[in-house]
Amino acid sequence: MAFGNVIQDLAAKSPTGQMVLLIDEYDKPILGALNTPEVVQFRNSLKAFYSVIKTLESKQRFTFLTGVSRFSKVSVFSDLNNIIDATMHPRTATLFGYTHEEVQAYFGEAIHALGEANGVTDEAAWNEIITRYDGYRFYPASNSVMNPVSLGLCLNGLEFQNYWSQTAMPTFLIDTLKCHPLDFSCIDVTDDDLASYEPANPNITTLLYQTGYLTIKKFRNLGGSRYFELGFPNREIEESFLRRLVPAYTGMETATANSAQALAAKALFSHDVPKFVKALKAFFANIPYSLTDRQNEQMWQTIVYVVLKSIGVGVNGEVQTNDGRIDMTAETPAGFYVIEFKLDKSADEALAQIKEDGYAEMYGLSSKPISLIGVSFSSEKRTIVDVMTEEIRV
Repeated sequence: MAFGNVIQDLAAKSPTGQMVLLIDEYDKPILGALNTPEVVQFRNSLKAFYSVIKTLESKQRFTFLTGVSRFSKVSVFSDLNNIIDATMHPRTATLFGYTHEEVQAYFGEAIHALGEANGVTDEAAWNEIITRYDGYRFYPASNSVMNPVSLGLCLNGLEFQNYWSQTAMPTFLIDTLKCHPLDFSCIDVTDDDLASYEPANPNITTLLYQTGYLTIKKFRNLGGSRYFELGFPNREIEESFLRRLVPAYTGMETATANSAQALAAKALFSHDVPKFVKALKAFFANIPYSLTDRQNEQMWQTIVYVVLKSIGVGVNGEVQTNDGRIDMTAETPAGFYVIEFKLDKSADEALAQIKEDGYAEMYGLSSKPISLIGVSFSSEKRTIVDVMTEEIRV
């Protein structure tokens, strides 16, 4: 086999009879074939390819494989059973990013220059860096790390920009999310969920974690098992991801989606509920059938959550109260919004539930206006068919 010959030839040239093998993007062939019948063929080919490493391990002094995804050993590495997985290990958790201490120790002058260029103090510049580029955590108890590429571009260009958006979002992520919409308002997983996945049956949560769109926010031990709460690591990732996901979820062209997002944001931040409802309906005018062939209220709720989150609204899903769970709440400087969704039921019923269960009482100490919004979706028409609103002050 050609790969085996390369290893043996390079090792023969070394005085020690061994070589160092570095493989980057080991998973690239499989990622390009996810969600296709060909993925099994690629998986089997890679399995045979990487089995050569085990066969010729005596010729290797050190071997290091890197890639986006962490496949289960039985799928790709069943023959390579002597590798040490550093994906979620405490000793390597901060290896591939900058810690706070490292940035402050080596980039102090650059942070000062960044602050001066943007007319803010060093402290303000530092806080903005953390908000935009920090937050990646690869082991529950480890410190977070910053994206080295985005931070470097920021310090070099002296501008706070969304540098992640300049890279292409992997198509396989969008395709998978179209088939399996994820409730981003609440993502709780176990060790097994984050560990690995089988290429022929990819887990979207695992994919998003491994590709850097989600990270560990909190964790807890329950009954001997670890449970993780995942979320977007920072504002840069959140904005980049959601703005690209909105067109995929709504069937809109990117330019049209951006325009509708701008209208929705303007309406919400000025507390113009009728205009917001009009903008919201626009998002659902061309929802792809692939998203609505397995309809439920949570699916529609997920789409609304993505739309609102993408325009910078403070939004929460499945909010716990004394009398139940609110489907969604949103907050802007101009006011609060309590939203209830119904599938094939009236908007009147949704609004009545908000009022009867006292969902708005949680804002009783606020002086800002509170809008109650009941939304009715139709499984037949696959869109919003009715909206009822009412403004109150608790």
